[in-house]
Amino acid sequence: MNFTPTDAGNYSTVTGTTVIINVNKANPVITWTNPSAITYGTALGAAQLNASPM
Repeated sequence: MNFTPTDAGNYSTVTGTTVIINVNKANPVITWTNPSAITYGTALGAAQLNASPM
């Protein structure tokens, strides 16, 4: 297995049979404004179904 970087100034070419990749967990931040209250049985509209990151 060969790794040839496109940025040779910062990374070295490596040849080997085993590669260890460490992946760190990310903590996403999701917030949204709560929509207005609705009465039971009312069909959900765009305001209730639109949960997008702010």
